[in-house]
Amino acid sequence: MNKKEKEEQESLAMLQFSRDEVKVITGNEIDEESFLRGTLKAQAEVRQSILQMAKQGSSPAQKQFLDFVKTPERIGDGKEVKEAREWGNKTDELAQQMVAVTIEWLFHGGQHPSDFLSDAD
Repeated sequence: MNKKEKEEQESLAMLQFSRDEVKVITGNEIDEESFLRGTLKAQAEVRQSILQMAKQGSSPAQKQFLDFVKTPERIGDGKEVKEAREWGNKTDELAQQMVAVTIEWLFHGGQHPSDFLSDAD
């Protein structure tokens, strides 16, 4: 994958598109590093805005910023990046399963979606 394609995936990830959506839009497999970079850059920009509002005295922004500070994932040796990737993959898989079950139920009288969710718990 060339630099331009990686930058496009990063930009789309910043807009919080899912991995599957980025694949459809770009027509390419996901470059995990570019995808994660885009997601994290967007979070950084939002956090920067929250920090600015907190410094200006916004109580909700101060609370939100303190919640970021208390997040245990902030402290680590990089394993949070791996965990974020794994979580994203699991989320995409679960969404695909839910769509398949819903279609089965709607069109073929299969398992009800709520039954599927109670099995997952």
